[in-house]
Formats: sequence, structure tokens, C-alpha cells
Amino acid sequence: MVLTAADLGATLQISPRTLKAAHFAGRWTITGLTYRSLEKETLEHWLDFLQHGTQDYSPQPYQQFVAVARAHGDERLTRNILITQRDDQRIRGQLNHWQKAGLHVLQATVGYGYQSWKALVWLGGLLIMAGIMIHGLGTEEINGLHRPANPQVGVSEGLCTGIDLLTLTIQILPLLPLPPAATNACVPDTTPGGYAYLLLSTLMKIGAWALVTLFATGYTNIVRRPHT
Repeated sequence: MVLTAADLGATLQISPRTLKAAHFAGRWTITGLTYRSLEKETLEHWLDFLQHGTQDYSPQPYQQFVAVARAHGDERLTRNILITQRDDQRIRGQLNHWQKAGLHVLQATVGYGYQSWKALVWLGGLLIMAGIMIHGLGTEEINGLHRPANPQVGVSEGLCTGIDLLTLTIQILPLLPLPPAATNACVPDTTPGGYAYLLLSTLMKIGAWALVTLFATGYTNIVRRPHT
């Protein structure tokens, strides 16, 4: 069915059965279709229809649905529509491989900017990995980290304590300064384990910075704005 540029000017009335049939009996072309509202039965199936029952991806049908949802004050539905639009754009949009890869990253880390809490979940997982890595490198078997001697306070060189390893883990987090005494308590040595710590901790710090940046920018239009 073709409803290109049709202006219904009222409530859109289409049965759920008809919408489901569009998945199999030939997808519809509805770019430019406008309406004022949707029946409740239609409302529950319309978003799925836009993604799976239309001929190709177009931002206009989604933005029309967003306007209706906002007019009803339904912020949860509005957010779901915008997320689904980005999913459809990633799958069916005319994007190159790099753009699709970028959308994959945004979807997984911040839900295209509408679920920024995901970045904090990833950051928590990164800290757990960092803690496991640092604890392993600080064991006596690997001994890639050690506590340097400090004659001024009567501390001899030896293995890092649990507090030292926890401090190194926390240092992975960006924008979290620690006092000099804490930052110098445990250091990598010149063994393979020490070099492994320098490499892995650098990579994890870069990842943590990226996640914090994505979380901070998740609320901006730069991340949320879909490219047509």
C-alpha cells in the first residue's frame, strides 16, 4: 500500500491485523503520511510496523509518531520511538560501515544518548576487570607490582598491600585525584608483569575516559540527533 504524503487530518484507524499483514504481504510506503492521533489498538503496534512493515527506512514516519507521543505527554513512548528509529537507521539506513559501527557503539554504551546509564554499567565492569588484573599482577607469583622502600617512615620494599592494589584500581577512574602518598604507594617494576600493568592500565584508562565522555554527552543533541 502507498500512502506517500497523505494527510489524514484526524485519528489514524488501522487494525493490528492489517499492520501485522504488512510484514508478509508487501511492505507499505508511508513517507510523508501525517495524522493527528492513533487509536489505542493501533498505538500498541505502530512502532513495530514502522520498523518491520514499511518499504524502507525514512525518518519522517518516526518523527510524526514522536510528535503524536509528545502531544499526549508520553515521554517513555517518545524515548522508545527515538531509540527504535536509530536501530532502524542502523539496519536499513543508507550508511557506510563506519557510520553503522559508530551507531553500534552508541547503542551498546549509551542507548543512542537516551540510556546513558549503560555507560556506567560498562564502567563498573571495567573497574572489576581492572581490579582482577591488578590483584593478579600484585601476587607473589607474578610480582609485577611492588611497594618501594620509604626510609622516612620506616617502610621496607615489599609486596603491595590490598589497600595499595585497591588504590591502583580506583586510579583507573578519570577525574578522581588521589593524594601523593596514595599514588606513590605501589608501583610497577621492570619485570614482564610490570610492563603488562603499564600497557593494560593505559588501555583501561582510555576506555574509562571514553565511557565517562559518552555518559556526559549522552544528554546532548549531538549524540541523539539521527542522521538522515
